[in-house]
Amino acid sequence: MDSTLAPVFHYVLPSPALRAYVRQFRIVGCQFPTEVPLPVKLYWPRPENCLSFCPRDPERLADGLDGVPQASPASQLYGQYVMPTTRYVGRDFLVFQVVFQPGVLPRLLGLPATLLVNQMVDSEAVLGADIRRVNEQLANTATARDMVAVVEAYLTRLVGRAPAAGPFERIGHLLLQRPAQVSVD
Repeated sequence: MDSTLAPVFHYVLPSPALRAYVRQFRIVGCQFPTEVPLPVKLYWPRPENCLSFCPRDPERLADGLDGVPQASPASQLYGQYVMPTTRYVGRDFLVFQVVFQPGVLPRLLGLPATLLVNQMVDSEAVLGADIRRVNEQLANTATARDMVAVVEAYLTRLVGRAPAAGPFERIGHLLLQRPAQVSVD
């Protein structure tokens, strides 16, 4: 991303080798001049699990329980939220989100999905210091293509250690691929 004030909105498919694990990458960024009030964004619940990097100004997050904004770590793991959240961005906002296929994040982490519901977790505490290095590389990367390459290199190492997908994960993936052809029944 260059240093202009032009907003960045990229939605990128992962490489074919990662598509069984990752639905998409979202890269969103904007630099806000000091004379412009910072926006506040209400996020509705989404049926997804993410690994999110904020390599520039961190965001703050308020959930529907108390509405008090909490500082977010530089990279976070998000479980599925079932309530709205409010996000507060910084002046130099950049977020790179890895949106996982259904069931993949709990499998990669070796945790039950229920532990991630309505939770934002510091990804470094769960995945180790490699995440910090990825975030630092993203902060020093100029283009969306280069950002994707950094994250894909990390994810390729991560999924190489993952156990095989289970039946519920395969069903969730099938429902997303062919929603008109497959019923929940």
